Formats: sequence, structure tokens, C-alpha cells
Amino acid sequence: MLRSVALLACVHAFVFSPSPHAAEPTDTATATPSLAPAARPRATGTPFLRTWTAEDYGASPGNRCVVQHPQNHFIYVGNNAGVLEFDGTRWRLIRVPGRPTVRTLAIDAIGRVWTANDDMICRLASDARGELTAVSMRDRLPPEARDFRSAFTSLATPTGVYFTAARHLLFFPHDDTPARAWPLPEESVATRLWWSDDAPHWQLANRKIFRLRADRIEPATPAAPIAPSDADETLDTVLLPDGRLAVATARTGLLLYDRTGRLVQRIDRSTGLPSNRIDALCPDHEGGVWLALRNGLARVQLDSPYALHGTAQGLDGAPIGIGLDGDHLYVASGEGLTRRDPAGRFHSLGPDLAGPRKMLSDAGRLFIAGANLQFAPAGAPLRVVDERPHHGFLPLRTAPGVFVFGTPNGLSFGRVDRDTWRRLGRCADPTGPIHAVLEHPAGIVWALSPAGKLWRVDFTAGARAAAPARAFTTADGLPAGFNELNTRLVPLGDSLVVLSRGKLFRFDPASSRFVPESRIIGLPAATPSADATTIALAGPGPAGSLWLQLPAPTRTTFHVVPDDADRWRATPLTAPALPRYAPTELLHDPAAHTLWLAGPAALVSVDLDWQPARPPPPLVAYLRQVETAAGSALWRDGQNLTAPSTAPLRLDYRQNALRVTYAAPTFPADFRGRTHTFFRTKLDGLDQTWSTWSQTAQREFTNLPYRDFTLRLQARDDTGRVSAETVLAFSIAPPWWLTRWAYLAYSALGLLTLGQIIRLRTRVLQRKATYLETVVAARTAELHGQNQELARLHRLELDEKISARLAEEKARLEVLRYQLNPHFLFNALNSVCAQITRSPAAARSMVVRLADFCRLTLHRPDATEAAMSVAEELALLRAYLEIEQARLGELLTVEVSSDPAADSFRLPPFLLLPLVENAVKYGTRTSVERLTVRLHVRCEPGGAIAVEVANTGTWLEPDSHSAPSHGIGLENLRQRLTRYFPSAHEFITVSSDGWVIMRLRLLAPLRD
Repeated sequence: MLRSVALLACVHAFVFSPSPHAAEPTDTATATPSLAPAARPRATGTPFLRTWTAEDYGASPGNRCVVQHPQNHFIYVGNNAGVLEFDGTRWRLIRVPGRPTVRTLAIDAIGRVWTANDDMICRLASDARGELTAVSMRDRLPPEARDFRSAFTSLATPTGVYFTAARHLLFFPHDDTPARAWPLPEESVATRLWWSDDAPHWQLANRKIFRLRADRIEPATPAAPIAPSDADETLDTVLLPDGRLAVATARTGLLLYDRTGRLVQRIDRSTGLPSNRIDALCPDHEGGVWLALRNGLARVQLDSPYALHGTAQGLDGAPIGIGLDGDHLYVASGEGLTRRDPAGRFHSLGPDLAGPRKMLSDAGRLFIAGANLQFAPAGAPLRVVDERPHHGFLPLRTAPGVFVFGTPNGLSFGRVDRDTWRRLGRCADPTGPIHAVLEHPAGIVWALSPAGKLWRVDFTAGARAAAPARAFTTADGLPAGFNELNTRLVPLGDSLVVLSRGKLFRFDPASSRFVPESRIIGLPAATPSADATTIALAGPGPAGSLWLQLPAPTRTTFHVVPDDADRWRATPLTAPALPRYAPTELLHDPAAHTLWLAGPAALVSVDLDWQPARPPPPLVAYLRQVETAAGSALWRDGQNLTAPSTAPLRLDYRQNALRVTYAAPTFPADFRGRTHTFFRTKLDGLDQTWSTWSQTAQREFTNLPYRDFTLRLQARDDTGRVSAETVLAFSIAPPWWLTRWAYLAYSALGLLTLGQIIRLRTRVLQRKATYLETVVAARTAELHGQNQELARLHRLELDEKISARLAEEKARLEVLRYQLNPHFLFNALNSVCAQITRSPAAARSMVVRLADFCRLTLHRPDATEAAMSVAEELALLRAYLEIEQARLGELLTVEVSSDPAADSFRLPPFLLLPLVENAVKYGTRTSVERLTVRLHVRCEPGGAIAVEVANTGTWLEPDSHSAPSHGIGLENLRQRLTRYFPSAHEFITVSSDGWVIMRLRLLAPLRD
């Protein structure tokens, strides 16, 4: 540390000497220091810059000094309202006693922050709530030095901290012993304080230098100063790790000098600084320099390969295309075409160059193709030589002086003769809009069509309209949806490579197809399951190499160079990826070792020779504070406020709602001057997984259960760096009534109460048991006698019920029998009576047939109980139908058919007779002319039979006619079916087309 201090002091004292009239505001003061007086600043790109205003940090606009803490990398700023602390996420103002303007800051060897203002020297220390506060060191000063007038500079050494005041040199040892004070030989303002030759040195405003040697103050002689080149006051200097020198000035901003003393860059208001006056500088651990300004703060990323090129360099508008012509870079934008000179300045080539798309330099001549074609011979201004659109513009190597270009009508070619442009013709194919893209190899021109075709036109035999052409489509290996907007063609060695829709395809001359480019090694896979790396941008490199850039979020740039025969290796740039910047054009300048990236957002250059001055530091996530929902701090910056710092954080049950704030001090900004830091947390004991990445630097917990927890925190920056886990273990104790001892007491009390209840209950139950035993014995004997009597009565009752049921069933069968036979006889006798007067012979025949029918029924005295076969039932039915045939004569037609397999099917007697009777009875009344009666019996699979009785006529509902009928026949039939076939029969009646059909289906025969 002392060596660094000594080196910086030498630079301060002997190289950059201030003007002897620096204190006089009317004088020009000290000129801007320079080691090369004749050199003028070069106009280069602007480094990435981030600024803060008073609204951002919530204090006074003016800042006097800035330092970075070497341990946690927090930034501390001496502000006109106190001390500002910045942890990368939030600003905090720390008030100081006395006058609020902090003029100097120092951080001692053990990490304590010292401040000094006009009347007080303080040290920042944690109070009882863990917050940093300014503690006055006035009591440590000797009485004669307590009323000093303004401390101007400070210096931290391994043994303590030095301050220069108007009349004293002050020293505060680290061991908190009393401070020492040495009177100065003369009263003046000290402008610098540094350590050299094992002694503090300081310089006054009158350029006199003193040192403290052997406890005495003596003059010191500086080395001969080098005359400055610019008249300006130097306010601070910083020697950067890469050897450059940063100089803060009063009116010309920040000046950067290289190792030879040459001024290489100026950063001022034109490049984005809020002010050209810079009061103090502070390098940080990430290659940046902090600038304390009178109206804000700024941070410049000086150790970076990237630089912006915009309005500060004369470039206006969003870049849409870039081209290179010798030392000149051409940039096309919506506002026209500009050219960059070797000094880094951009110059407009005229407002009439709006919309250029292609810049080409050939044999010292410049061509600008776009909405028209413009041409400029060597040293001459550009002029329009063709008003028609030119979509691409390529020199044809097989025909010197001939150029191929695309037009809305096809692919054309022309040439320049004596600085005069003329078109030579148009190819037969392709037709329609076409964009000439690339010539590879010599004489082969590749062109893209908006219709999704890639054309290969052969000009090896010269430029002619009949040049052979072939169109390649998705059928030839190209991806679906490619067009002139999403497709780029670049050479890779001897191969043509197509980048379309994020994938690389190589033209294979052997198969005349496009195949996936698989010869490049070293590219990371987008996902573990991806078959190829997704590419966002491609551009040609030197010697047939290739530049590739991956898409977000990495946006890493690779240089693809030959590795072996037919194999290429992708090597990433040393420069970190540039986040949140999506270029659309990539151009390599081999002479300047620069890679240019152009996009709608900005034009950025990449120094390919850049190497970091120091390794990038690891990203660290800090837990800043843990507080309750009411705002009471429990833990802050590693300090346990509830117990000694060695004890774990233990909270009571009332502290189960917490707010945790955290930070990760990383400061590099992107090309827009923004810094994005993301955080994620996981609370072991509550969360199953990590939270999503978020820029919110705090998390709140409510209603936490009473248990042990471990809070884990990680941070991530824009470049993809992820910090190690920061861990905080804590526990929330339950209330006393929910503690383990309370539950043990509850258990013991419950067991005791349960024991007493069981004891009392046991006594009661024993008494009841004795009484119940007596009652049970008596009741058992009584019930035994009653059970025997009930059993006897039950048997008698059961016998009586069975007898009564049998008698009832027998009587019912008898009634059915008596109802059946008279019903039939009633119908038959009515028929005989009707025939006696009209045809005695027919009446006599009917009587004979009736006698036969009665004989068949009387032959079975127990017909209502014994089952009949289907054959026996059909015999009865035929006898009945013959009686009716005799009665009705030709008015009745009978059809009887039976399946012989159904003859043995057992039926209750007279089951089918009511169906046939109804068919005859109601058929004669409803038939228009003659009555037809059909009887069919068939056997079905499974042993069932189907009986169908049909008659001509219409169906009469029982209540819809006036015929004398009691419904006895069908009612008896239904009752008998229910009795003999309770769940094994189907009986339906259908009336349609002049027929009444009754269908009876019996699923199983009657058992005897």
C-alpha cells in the first residue's frame, strides 16, 4: 500500500505541478498537465458512462471527494450535506456534526471511514441500532489544535490517518490513543497529501512542499516540473492499473494520458458529463473511475474494450449499415451517410444520401448503393449516376470493372467507363425483386429473393444475360421461412455459410445442397437438448475466418479460425459480453484491430487487443439489514443487534414478520449508462426452491412459523457473473406457552388429570358393575323362561300361518278355476243359442264340440294345479276354435301353427285360452268384414317360447266400449303369469295396420 501511495505522490508532486497562482480565481491557474506538449487530444469513442444527480442520491448536488471501501467495495462520497454511502443498490446520507460540507475522506488500514469538514474530524462507527453515524474525534485532539479551520486533505497509513488543516498537521493513531498535532510553518491551504520516503508530504496552494521527518516539519524540494500544455487547473490525478493517467481539471473535464505522456482522450460535457469541473477522482475495483462533481456524480468505465460512437464524435442517427474503405469507416443511418476520419470524428457526406444500404470501395473509387447509385472517383465528391434502386452492389472478380447488383426486376450488371456509369444488361434468371449478397467463389454470385429463394448465378464465363442460374429453397436444405431480411451469407474458408433463423448451413458442392454446419467446435449449446448452437449475428473475418455472436442473454462474440483440416474452432473474445445490446451489423477492421458493432441503439467499437488490467473481482452479495415489520433493526451489515456478534440471531415470537435488504456492489454500466443487478433468495425451512431473479433488493416475510431458518442470498450482474451464497441463520422462538417445556407441563398435567378421572370413573364403574351383575342374573333367568315361551308360541304361529297361506292359495286357485270354466261356458252357450234358430244342425254340431271340450277339461279334475304341455293346451284351443268356426262360419278364418320343439313346454292349464277368446270376441266386433285369428307358438334359443295371438280389427280399451265385459279373462291371465312366472315372462299388446297382436314370452317352463 505504501508503494502505491508513494508512486501516486511522486506523480502528484513532481510531474503535475500546479500553478503558483492557483488560489487566485482571476488567473488562468495551472495549465492542464501533459507529458507531450505538442500532442492534441484525439477524438475517440466515449467510454461507458453512468451519472447520478441530487435527486438520485437525495442530498446536496455538490460533492467534494469520493473513496471506495477496500473490503466491501461500497462507495463513500463527501457531499455538501454529509457523507453519502452507496452499496450499488441504494444511497444513504450520513449526517456529520458541525458544518455539513465534507471536504475529505479516508479509509484506514482496519476499514474505518474518516471524514473532515470545516470544523470537525469524525469517524464513522455503528451506533446501538447498527447504523453508521459520524462520531467526533475532537476530544482526541490536543487542546491547542481543537479549533482548527478546515481540514483539507487526508492520508491513511498503516499506523494511522493524517489530516492537513490551515495551521496544523494532525495524526490519529489506530490504537485510539490521543491524536498528535504539529504546527505548520505557515498558514495556507494544503492541496495534496501523499506518502513518500517513509514520511508524509503535502503541498500548499503556493506550491511549497513540506514533509514530516523525525517528528519535525521541514521543507521538501520537488523534482523539476514538466510544463503543462493547456492552461487549466489540475484538481486531482489517478494512476490507473494499465499505466494511463487520469487527470481531473477545473474546466476541461477528465483527461487521459498514456504511458508516454500523450493525451489520448478527453471526457467532458460533450460526452455526457454533467459538468466539466471534476473535484476528485477515485478508481474502483472494476476498472472504473468515480468523478466527484459540483452538480452530481459520474462513473467512467476506463478499463474496457468497448467505446460508444455517437453525437460526441459527430455521428447522428441510428446506424443501419457500416462499411470500410481503407482508414475510413462509413456509417449509414436514417439521416444519411457519414465517414469517420483517422482521428475518430464523423463527417456527413450530404443530406441527399438518405437510405444508403451498401458502401463499396473499389480501385480508389467509392460506390454508395441504396435508393440510387452514387459514385465518387478518387478525391472527388459523390454524385448520383443512377436514380434507380440498387439492392446490393458487388464487384465481379471474373470481369474486372463489372459490378453485379440487385433491382426490383432481377439481377443486373454494369460497369464504369472513364468515370461514367452505364448498365450492361439483366440476367434472364432470376426475375422479380432480388438482393445481390455475396460473390463466393470468384464468379459465383449469391442473391436472395423476398419470395424465399436463394439464387446461385454463374458468372465464371463473364457477365452475360444467359448466365446459368439455380434457385435453392427449403427442399435443398435451407430452413423454412428464410428471406432477405433474416438471412446472411458469409464465407468460411472455401465454403459458403448461410446464417438463417439462428442456424448455420454450409453449401455442399458435391450434393449441391445445404447441410447444417457441424465443423465448428467450441460453441456452447443453447440448451442440453439443442441439436445446434443458436447464432444471432455473423460477419466475415480476416483470412477467411468468421465472427459469430450468440443471442441474449449471453451475447458472447466468437472468432472462428481454422483448427485442423476441415475443422474450425470458435474462440470467445477476451472482452466480456456486452449485455442488452443487439447489433445488426458486424465489421472487422484488421488494420486497427477493432471489431465494429452497429445496431439501431448505438455504434460500438471493440478493441481486439484489450486485456484487463486486473482480473475481474468476484461478485459478492451482502445482507445489509434485517428488521421487523415495525422498522426495528435486528441485524445490520454483519452485526447482530440482539446479542453479541458471535451469537446466532435468535428472535422471539413477536418478531415473525421480517424485512431483509441486501446489495451487491457492482458498478459497470451498459452502453446506455444503466446497471442491472439481480438477486434471488431461498429461505430454508420455508421455501422449497430459489426465488426468481429480480432487481428488487429486499424481501419481506410475514407470519413465519416458530422454527430454525437459513436465509440464502445470491446476486447476478449483467455479464452473467453469479455470486457465492451469502448465508444468515436465524431462529424464531415460540411463545412460552408453545415451548417444549410448556408442552411437557401440559402433558404432565393432562396425564395427572386423566389419572384422577380414570380413578374416580373406575370406582363408579365398579359399583355399577356389581349392581348390574345382580340385575343381569335376575333378568337372565326371567328372559330364559320368556324365550322358551316365545319359541313355543312362534312355532305355533308359524304353523298357523303356513296352514292359512296354503288354504288361501288353494281357495284362490279354486276361485280362478270357477271363474275360468263359467266364463268359457258363458261364451260357448251364447254361440249355441244364436245358432239354434238359424241353423239347428250347426247348433247341434256346436253342442257336440262343446261336449268334447268339456270332456277334455273334466278329464283333469285338478287342472288348476297340474301343469299342461303346449301340445295339450293347443288341443283345447283347437276345440274352442272349432266351436267358434261353427258359430261364425265363413266370417272366421283361423291359422294355428306350432314349433314341434315347443310341444313339451310346461304351462299352467288354460293359460292361452283367454288370449284366443279375446281375439275372437273383440275381433268380430272391430273387423270390417271377416275375422282372421292367428295363433303361432315358436321355440327360442335358451329354452324360452314365444306365443303370438293376432286378430284383425282394432284395440278397444277396457273403458272405451259398451260391450259387456268384466275383463276376467285377461285379469286372470296376468294374475296367473305373476304367480307362476313372477320374473320370467313378458306380455305386451300391439295394435297396428288393422291387427291387434298379443305377444307372450315365457323364459322358462313351469316346473311340476
